[in-house]
Amino acid sequence: MASEVRSSEKSALDNAGNPDNIILDLSNVSEAMKCQIVSSAPPLKRDRVSSSGQSGTGEIDIYSELMEIKRVQEKTLKSIVSSNDIKSIVKSVMEEMREGMKEEIKKEIKEEMKEEISEITKQTIEKEKNDRENAMKSIEEKVDKTEKKLGRAKDERDALNLDISTLREKFNKQAAEMREMKKRMSQCEENYQKVLSLSNFNQQYSQKNNIKVLKWSEKRDENLRSDFCEIVKSKTGQVVNPRDVLAIHRIPKNQDSRGPRPVIIKFINSESRVAVLKQRAKLKETFTTLDHLTPQNIDLINRLNNHPKVERAWYFNTRVYAYDTKGDRHKFDICDDIDYKLRHAPLSDQ
Repeated sequence: MASEVRSSEKSALDNAGNPDNIILDLSNVSEAMKCQIVSSAPPLKRDRVSSSGQSGTGEIDIYSELMEIKRVQEKTLKSIVSSNDIKSIVKSVMEEMREGMKEEIKKEIKEEMKEEISEITKQTIEKEKNDRENAMKSIEEKVDKTEKKLGRAKDERDALNLDISTLREKFNKQAAEMREMKKRMSQCEENYQKVLSLSNFNQQYSQKNNIKVLKWSEKRDENLRSDFCEIVKSKTGQVVNPRDVLAIHRIPKNQDSRGPRPVIIKFINSESRVAVLKQRAKLKETFTTLDHLTPQNIDLINRLNNHPKVERAWYFNTRVYAYDTKGDRHKFDICDDIDYKLRHAPLSDQ
């Protein structure tokens, strides 16, 4: 009976979640139990012996039966579970079910969350692992490329260092050669100036006893030696022995120059030459007499005369001299620096 009541209660709980709306399902309870629990009808009547002679006894029996029915009903009502008890039971069961369901749901949620967290963690770790592996792979590739580039750069650097060393050696060798060549060129230039100066001096010394005659009219079949001696005697009264004249001849003139060709006269000694040159003022109506200078000395005198710090330049006894604007006398050579010589001329050169 208790199991049937619990079955009905369970059926009522299944049909309604709210314990306030309770409907008892008595379909599984036997008919006798239904009558004892919920029916207000009187129990089944016993068979009575109808007898008209026993009416008084029949009434007593009916009363007794009624009382019996009443007692049975009271007993049945006491044995019936009240609605509040059912509600309390259902509520307790529901709370237990709810707590159980909560625990199960919490457990399921925890397990699901744990599984999800585990899966997410696994995926994250896997992703991070893959990313790390990819990053490491990329770094290794970059490192390999960098090492290759460094290797190539090192090879190129070594090659460049080798080329630089070779070039440095060549440059040092060429620099030494250049210094040697410069030294030799300096020596050559110095020697050249010495040779040029010496050559000019030797040429001028060989022309020491010469004079140069300009503007002397040319004649056909002229005898320059006898004509010269006669002109000097007639103009100056000085007698020039033809034997004092070692050589006399005309020289070619410049293409741009006009007039007669110049005449070079070589005397036997410097005394005869000087004696003629002293009479140059008297001879200038016929011709002009000059010292026979080398082209280098002529150029030097022209440069000195054109220099702003030189007052006058002249030739004397194979040397060229000049006065500066301060009145100081200087001796010059064809290879001298005129400005330097004017500033630093030693007294021995004066």
